[in-house]
Amino acid sequence: MKSAGSRKKPTLAVKSRVGPDKMGVMKRIAWVFIGLGLLSLLSSGCEDSYDVKFATYQDVKGKGYLAKGWIPECLPNHAYHFLERHDLDTNEVWLFFRFKPEDDVAMKNALSERSNSEWKFYAKRSPAPFWWPKAMPRRVRFYTYVSPSPCRRYFQVAFVAVDWADRYVYFKSP
Repeated sequence: MKSAGSRKKPTLAVKSRVGPDKMGVMKRIAWVFIGLGLLSLLSSGCEDSYDVKFATYQDVKGKGYLAKGWIPECLPNHAYHFLERHDLDTNEVWLFFRFKPEDDVAMKNALSERSNSEWKFYAKRSPAPFWWPKAMPRRVRFYTYVSPSPCRRYFQVAFVAVDWADRYVYFKSP
């Protein structure tokens, strides 16, 4: 007779379905996903340009865009329908707005006419916002600001394109 202590207990042999080769592949795949996640986080944080809309000049003033220098302080009082993009890295500003007939004289007194060729070179320095026209209308005239006051920051460095018939203004700073 066999004693109770001499009996062999059965053992379960468990084979791993994931061998050493498969484990290495899974680690590599995990690192690829971690890398892609980090890359997407880093690339999404690099966008430093912002597009904003304003209905009126008073809205622009109220939000502080004149004080921050993103929109020129010498705009007509009756300007409206603003589209603006500013880039924090390059300090570039793209601006579109409309103005009313009562501001014609003030606009003309603030501007000095420039050649079209200067504008074309200047406007191609960086990519334009999606709302910027691919080509300026033929009737547009090109200008810079004529005096430092009230356009201190943009005096002779910003280009302004004006469509006098429709009272559209396209503004681009360096």
